[in-house]
Amino acid sequence: MMRKTPQTINASTEEVGASPISLEKERRDLEALKKEIKKKNPDHAGCYFEEIRKGKLHFCWRISIGVRGDVKQLTRRDQTAKGLGVRVRALIGELNANNMKVGDKQKIKVQDRMNAWLETKVATSREDTTYRSYKQTFVNYIDPVVGHLQVENLQSTHLMQIVMFVRGKGLAEGTARYAVDVLLMGLGSKIKTKLLDDDNLELPSRNAVRERWLSKAEISEVLGELFRIRTVAEKKVKGVVVRPARQEFTHRDRFLIGVILSTGVRINEALGITMDRIDLRAGTLTIDRQLKWRKNKKGARIGWDLGKLKTKASNRVLPLNAEAIELIRAQIAMVRSEADEMGQGYAMNGLLFPTGTGAPTDARNAFRTLECVNKAINKARKMVDGEASKDMPHFGLHDLRRSYLTQLAMNEPTLVLVMMLAGHSNMATTQKHYVYADQARAAEAAKKISFGLPSFELTKV
Repeated sequence: MMRKTPQTINASTEEVGASPISLEKERRDLEALKKEIKKKNPDHAGCYFEEIRKGKLHFCWRISIGVRGDVKQLTRRDQTAKGLGVRVRALIGELNANNMKVGDKQKIKVQDRMNAWLETKVATSREDTTYRSYKQTFVNYIDPVVGHLQVENLQSTHLMQIVMFVRGKGLAEGTARYAVDVLLMGLGSKIKTKLLDDDNLELPSRNAVRERWLSKAEISEVLGELFRIRTVAEKKVKGVVVRPARQEFTHRDRFLIGVILSTGVRINEALGITMDRIDLRAGTLTIDRQLKWRKNKKGARIGWDLGKLKTKASNRVLPLNAEAIELIRAQIAMVRSEADEMGQGYAMNGLLFPTGTGAPTDARNAFRTLECVNKAINKARKMVDGEASKDMPHFGLHDLRRSYLTQLAMNEPTLVLVMMLAGHSNMATTQKHYVYADQARAAEAAKKISFGLPSFELTKV
């Protein structure tokens, strides 16, 4: 959503193309804007960010950060759905100069800046109801978090509350976490590259990655729901079948998720597995390639390749347990069955997890299946325990990999072996992001320690 630039400042609002832009061009554009702003009114201060998904306003959130001597409103459009590309749009906001003076190292509160910005919006034909809505949203949700420039304390729950208040409908927790991470990373990178002045600004730290691992009980719930037979009845309209009866979860997604849980491979590594890399007799799986999509300048997919892995250490030969062998054998049988049914229309690419036509599978399909499983589990818990039930926290495909490596570390004391099976270049990555400890595991480990204490009797001294 583009907002009109106030007439008092004739700043350029040239939009950068969808293709990735160079850092030098971005720096030149912003430096030119900064110079023009300082000429118009050197007492202005503020910085506003909007995060927008391509195609529609997925979420719209403004956060004010103190920057000495200039005002910039940056719109950063993330296009992850159609390829990585960033549009940076520089706009100028007209603020109340009397309330925005920066002198003698005076730190202006975020609420003061936001009030001045809102008053300016009202002065430029902004409806009073909209003004009150913006102001109330800021006072209730934003100011308690960032009112004193404590941006690093921002959490996804705050963003979800803001969007619920402004839009009247909720925001997915995963989207909120993603929005907060992108916002803080974007702000931090701008400051580090000197695109923003940091004289009066404390550099926010990037939010820790929302990592989690699933316990054995949670994994059992996930697998039980994933492999449960769920049949959708056929749908007829005026006697014509418009939707045939089918299973809700396809065998490909079931087996793909099961293989990730049983081997700990990355999602693109799993999608890049070919038949010639599998040796069921020896019980091994060779990981030396991964699925990579080719994209044009606009970010649209135009082809695919089996490319190199993330690092050299990612090249590895994984031993397969009995469950992994069973899943792979079943998937191979289903692929051959689909190929026989399609005949000449089937693309023989040799992939273990192809679509019904032999083309590579999109990882988003498996992620949607996981979301359906998560919702079904939470629904089942409420049916049993009522409102007192505790929802299973959100988890993604990479959390399945963490779960495998964590369970492996529980049974294998040699962390070097865990690092090798994970395909990591250094042990620090394995320890920090993939192997977890909790109180239950600590108690279980402590019970295993025994030094052969001899028998004794209590006697009075």
